[in-house]
Amino acid sequence: MPVLRNPRQEQLAQLIAMGKSATEAMQAVGYSDPRNSTRLTKKYEIRCRIVELQTRGADRALVTVASLVDEFDEARNIALERGQASAAVAATMGKARVTGKLVERLEVGASGEFDSMTASELQAFVIAGMAELVAQDPVFRKMLVEELKPVMHLIARPIGRGEQPTKAMQPDAILLASRTSSAN
Repeated sequence: MPVLRNPRQEQLAQLIAMGKSATEAMQAVGYSDPRNSTRLTKKYEIRCRIVELQTRGADRALVTVASLVDEFDEARNIALERGQASAAVAATMGKARVTGKLVERLEVGASGEFDSMTASELQAFVIAGMAELVAQDPVFRKMLVEELKPVMHLIARPIGRGEQPTKAMQPDAILLASRTSSAN
């Protein structure tokens, strides 16, 4: 539907499409009696125009992973056509981030900070970090408790330097213990 011929009615439709109430829109547009908003907004042309504007706005606002991937592909193709390799790489990296193929990792603390820690100190550090997460997020706490129940006896005692993990601490044994307890 084209723009309404009456400029005040067009402005009214635009304001209502943006979320204002009919009374507020009528008052903003300058109608003398905004209480008649119901009568005016029942007009077929105005109702159709409001729906059209709302639909157009919803279409513009719809951003999906697929739409972002398309935009990155288009940007990459343009960059390659213009011989701009760095822009093409940037578009590819953006696409990888959006699709979850590229995960950025951050090292917490200074580089090599954990190298000087004993196994017991490292375990205490990790447990303190997990305790902080557990205190902040009850959902994480529940998930953590459920996941660690089957192997809690294996991680309760720290391993000292030079000490070899027992057979029970090998990954296969931990997986087996978690499977058998989750089946119960």
